[in-house]
Order: sequence, then structure tokens, then C-alpha cells
Amino acid sequence: MRRPQPRSVVVRVAGAGSNASSANASSGGDAQKDYENAFAKVQSRDFDGAIDAFESFVVDHGDSNLAANAHYWLGELYSAKNQLDASAQAFDTVISEFSQSSKVPDAMYKLGLVKARQGKAQESRKLLEELVRQYPDSKAGGMAKDFLASGA
Repeated sequence: MRRPQPRSVVVRVAGAGSNASSANASSGGDAQKDYENAFAKVQSRDFDGAIDAFESFVVDHGDSNLAANAHYWLGELYSAKNQLDASAQAFDTVISEFSQSSKVPDAMYKLGLVKARQGKAQESRKLLEELVRQYPDSKAGGMAKDFLASGA
């Protein structure tokens, strides 16, 4: 099986996967099941298995309404494994290819943190400032404000 290019995933287990259950029927039964199986690997802390499962998911179900979430989880997982380039790519995919997704503010925040970890302080600050402008009332916007205020 051909493996796609790595994408980014930052791992937060508590509540982060709850969007999967609210997916509409257009994602299809197989997509829903595959997403839930991949997320179960996150919950069991099988990060390598989760990466493989989410990578397969985005290849097999790239048009699913769960695709943005899958890319987001790839960003989380790669970040947790300190694979920052792959993490940045996955978060950027959420932002650029799924601009209407509710995951965009979170992906912007996470990408800003990844950029900071990569030593790209100016890119990080610019992205986080844009997040605050575009989504001032979001939880991610609030966290970005705090991060920017900390001078990090």
C-alpha cells in the first residue's frame, strides 16, 4: 500500500474527537467507521497506528466531511512525535483546503505553536495575530492572545 506524504497531528485526547459523532450522513458509513477506528488508536495512545489510520483515511475519504478533522489529528500526532514539518503540513492543509471547517481556528493556533517550536517566531506571531483578528471570540483566539502576550 502506498503511504501518502506525512501530515501533521497534535494529540489531545480529551474531547477532541467528539466531532466525529456529529458528522452528517454525507460522510458515509465506511468513512465514519474508519474515522472512529483511527481515533480509537489516538485514545489508546497508539500514535503510530493512528498516523497510519488517519493517513489512509485522507486517501480513502478525502471528500468526507471528516477529512478536516483527520488532517487536524495528523497535525496533532506528528507534533507529539516531534515531526514538526509533517505537523505543520497537516495543520496548513486544514487551513488552506478546508477553510469553512470549524477546525480552522484550532489548526491556526496549533500551526502557530509548531512554527514557534521550529524557531520561526515571526511566522508564528503573524499567524497567531491573524487568528486573533479572524476568530477573536474563539477558544483558539483566546489562547493565541495569551501566547502572544507571554512574549513567547
